[in-house]
Amino acid sequence: MLLSFGENSKHGKDTTRNIASCDNLCTAKDFYDKIAYCGKNIFLRITRMADGTVITMRIVSNSDGTPVVDINIRPSTHTGGIRSQKIHFVKEKTK
Repeated sequence: MLLSFGENSKHGKDTTRNIASCDNLCTAKDFYDKIAYCGKNIFLRITRMADGTVITMRIVSNSDGTPVVDINIRPSTHTGGIRSQKIHFVKEKTK
């Protein structure tokens, strides 16, 4: 079983995920900083990990305007049980 972060997106792809937060940009930056820790910063918010995984953070996605973190394990030598995925950080719905 491969690890996915967040909930399935309404877009229907199991590789597109959502994490809801009151401050979605802050949460996205914090998430990126944690998973990209010890990686080599290539350019702005693009990090290559030792195993080849590339992690990218975009402040605004083209699809819905939310911050997004992409985890691309395709160039990786070992997945560590994590799948490639796009994680959108959406605003938490108020009750």
